Parts: sequence; structure tokens; C-alpha cells
Amino acid sequence: MCLHRIIRLTCASAVATSAMTVFSYALSKVCKANYREPELLSGIFSEETPSASAPQQKRRGWMAHYLMGIFWSLLYETAVGNRNKSGKSVVFGLGSGIIAVAAWKLALGRSPRTSQRVEPSFFLQLVPAHVVYALALEYVKPKCPVPKSV
Repeated sequence: MCLHRIIRLTCASAVATSAMTVFSYALSKVCKANYREPELLSGIFSEETPSASAPQQKRRGWMAHYLMGIFWSLLYETAVGNRNKSGKSVVFGLGSGIIAVAAWKLALGRSPRTSQRVEPSFFLQLVPAHVVYALALEYVKPKCPVPKSV
């Protein structure tokens, strides 16, 4: 993969992950539940490394969230590529959302204190959140600037 494509995907994944995060935070507020993925990731990290400070755990949660966004963008690029069609993006979002549910269940299964704070509806919201991510990625990817020197 060429450097300019990596830069474009990183840029697009940051925007798409932010769109998904805004969706999850807004839904958290509306449903009065915790669908805030970065905070839940921080909780998982705090159980695994209790000696880390709260700010460190929070940073780790946010970093893991955005790194997963880059990971999903690479999968998106492989699955959908430059054939940006909203239908394919929706299918990708649905599929990645289902995979995310399984991944979160595994991660939370290893973190009993954090898993107690998770509403069952958290898993349901992951699917539309990933559709938001995929549609945002499709929309933003062609618009992300790449430096001329690359």
C-alpha cells in the first residue's frame, strides 16, 4: 500500500471514528446508558493494569479506540476499496458491527468490573455505530488531503 493511501486512510479513519464516537455519545445521552467506547476501554485497561494512573488509562482507551478505527479502515479498503457505494459501506458497517459485538463480549468477559457497568443495549448500538463509521469513511476518504511531497 502506497504511503499516500496510508495517510488518506489514517485521516479518513480519524474522522470516521470521531463520527461513530459522536453517534455513541449522543445515543448514550438519549438512552441514559454508557455507550462511550473509549471510557469502557479505559475501564478494561484499569482492570488489567491497576497501577496505571487514571489519565494514563483514559489515554489508552482513546488510543485503542482510534487504533481500532485505523484497523477497520484497512479492512474497509480491502473489502470495498475505491468502489465507494453506500450499499457496500452499509454491508461493511453491519458486518464490522457484528464482529465488534463479539470482540467486545470477549474483552468484557475478561473484565468483570467493567462488564457489570455495560447495558445489554450497548451491544445493539455497536451495529448502527459501525454503519455510521463506514458511511463516514466512504464520504471522507476521497476528501482527505495528502501532502504533495508524499
